[in-house]
Amino acid sequence: MTIGRPRKTLEAAEQYLGKQEPFQVDEIGSGVNIEVVERPLTGDKVDTERFMNEHLTVIVHDSNDDSDDPWVPTWVNGRCQMFRRGVEQVVRRCFVEALARSTRTTYKQNLDERAGESEFNKMTPHRALRYPFAILSDPSGSRGHAWLQSLLAGSR
Repeated sequence: MTIGRPRKTLEAAEQYLGKQEPFQVDEIGSGVNIEVVERPLTGDKVDTERFMNEHLTVIVHDSNDDSDDPWVPTWVNGRCQMFRRGVEQVVRRCFVEALARSTRTTYKQNLDERAGESEFNKMTPHRALRYPFAILSDPSGSRGHAWLQSLLAGSR
């Protein structure tokens, strides 16, 4: 039994992961889908560094696939943080960012030739977290929630 304020859990898998537009098969390799990764610093660099080194309590959810490793590695600036699936851990925010950026994109294609070439060649993307997780405790509260939502909406 927990005494005090109840925790406000933030499920990363329930957040918007940004919009991806369908594209034509013949656009592959044409430079149309080049992704530029930029992360502008907010405020001054010291505040950003302090924010990214805050300790969060997180849990990486168990996998339904028995062949998945029970450990999830993340790397930030040459430092490794291992997450054990199904176990609450206190880790720095920078490693949670690495976890949030670990996404998998799959594509669907209408294989009915009667739909016409434009539909037949259209690749519709679907992106999901590679390692679904929840933030159980964040010292920055709503600022931390907004940070994660923005990160997930813009991550590719």
